[in-house]
Amino acid sequence: MKILQYVYLAILLLTVEHILISCIDFDIICQNFYTASNLEDLFHNIHPKRIISFVHAIGLTNKL
Repeated sequence: MKILQYVYLAILLLTVEHILISCIDFDIICQNFYTASNLEDLFHNIHPKRIISFVHAIGLTNKL
């Protein structure tokens, strides 16, 4: 069971990283809010309000 939990966590992290960092569909919008090369860079160096504003700008707040 523990292996399955790690698999789910890995999938979730890849999905979050894809949306917040590497998705080419959101790249231009993302550049208006921040520039980060990975999740560690994003969450250590970017103010949370900028990240939330980006999530709102791409319409994900309506889907949460």
